[in-house]
Amino acid sequence: MLVGLQQLWERRTAVHNVNCVEREACTGCGACEVVCPVQCIDMIVDREGFLCPTVDETRCVGCSKCLHSCSAYRKPCFKARGRSVLFRSLEGGSEISSSGGAAFAIAMHVIERGGAVVACSFDDRGVARHREFETIDDLRGMQGSKYVQSDAREGYRLCISMLEDDREVLFVGTPCQVAAVKRLCPDKNGLITCDLICHGVPSPAFWAKDLEFQNSCGFLVPREDVQFRTSDKRSRTNFELCCKGASGKRIPYEKDPYYSLFVKNASLRESCYTCPYAQEERVGDVTIGDCASRDKYPDFHPCESVSTVVANTSAGEAVLKSVLSGEGSDFVDLDFLLEARLNGQLHKPSTRPGLRDFVYIDLNTHDYRSFAGKYCERVTIKWRLKRFVKLLIPVDARVFLKRKARGLSNRG
Repeated sequence: MLVGLQQLWERRTAVHNVNCVEREACTGCGACEVVCPVQCIDMIVDREGFLCPTVDETRCVGCSKCLHSCSAYRKPCFKARGRSVLFRSLEGGSEISSSGGAAFAIAMHVIERGGAVVACSFDDRGVARHREFETIDDLRGMQGSKYVQSDAREGYRLCISMLEDDREVLFVGTPCQVAAVKRLCPDKNGLITCDLICHGVPSPAFWAKDLEFQNSCGFLVPREDVQFRTSDKRSRTNFELCCKGASGKRIPYEKDPYYSLFVKNASLRESCYTCPYAQEERVGDVTIGDCASRDKYPDFHPCESVSTVVANTSAGEAVLKSVLSGEGSDFVDLDFLLEARLNGQLHKPSTRPGLRDFVYIDLNTHDYRSFAGKYCERVTIKWRLKRFVKLLIPVDARVFLKRKARGLSNRG
C-alpha cells in the first residue's frame, strides 16, 4: 500500500515540476529555482558546464509554479512590433559599448529618472552574473558584449524586491531571461524589459577554463573588465578579447578556442539551436542588437558601431521616445523587414554544426593547451595581411576609399 502511494506521488510530482522538461530544451534561465515556494529546486552544473535544475521530489508539493515560470515549458508571449531605429549614443562613456550604446543610453535614462538597472556584468572572478546598477558611473560594468550565459537568478530576486518597493526597473538580458523575469513579475508596474538579439550562449564552465588559461599566460587581467569586442581606428568592430581601457594584449577570436568556437556556433547550449525567441516578434518592451543592414545607411556614423533598436510595447515606445528626444543620441528610422531578412537571429535560431558533438567531450578529456591547439583557427598569410591593412589604413580612410570606388563604379 505504501509503495503504491509512493509511486502515485512520484508520478504526480513528475508532471508538476520542471523534471518533465527535456534537458535539451532547458534554457538554464533559473526562474524555476527562484519561484519555488519550498526551495526544492537547485541549479546544478551539468557535464558540459551549463546550469540545469534538479528537483528534490521528496520536498516538491506539486504546485507547478516552476513550470509556469519556465521559458522552455511555457509558450512565449510575443509583442507587436513598433518603431525601429538605427541608433548611435553620443553620451560620454558610450565608446566602450560593443555596438551603438543603446543599452547604455536606455539605462542612463532609467537611472536619471530614479530607477535602477539589472543587467549582466563580470564579477572579480570573471563569472557573468546579473546585478543591480544604481548610478551612471557604475554602468561601465554592464557595457560590452559578454558571450557567455549569465547567472540571472539574483537579478530576478532584485527585480522582484525593487518592484515591490514601487521602483522603476530596467532588466536587460537574453530573450529567455526576459521571458522569465516577466513571468516572475506579472502585472508589476515599473518593469521595463530589454531583450538582446541573441546568437546563443556557450557554457560558463568553458569560459572559466578559457579565462584561467589566458590568465596563466598573463592576459585578460583584471577579469571583471574583460570584453569580447572593441571599436577603434582599425575597425568599427574588432572581434577580440581584451580588457576595457587597457593597452595590453588583444587576442583575436581566431587565436582563442572559446571565442573561435562561439563564432562557429559550435559551443552553444543545446536549447539555443531550437530557440523559439529567434524571430521577428519579440518578448521584451525593447529589442536591441547589432545592425545587419547598416550598409544601407552609408551616411549614418560610417566609422562607428551602431545598434538596431525596436520598441515592441507602449512602455518600450515611451522609453525610446524619451531617449531619442534628448541630445545624447543620434538615429535614423530603420527598415525592420530588411533588417530581419539580413539578421539571422531575427528569423531563425543558430544552426547546429556537426562539430558541436565533439567540443565538450574534448574539453573534458584534453588538457586545455592541446584543446586550444585543436580548435583555434589556423592563422593564414591572408589573415595576417588583412590585419596589417587595418593597422596601416584606419577605418575612416577605408570608408572614404570605398565611397570613391563606389562613385566611380556608378559613373561607369
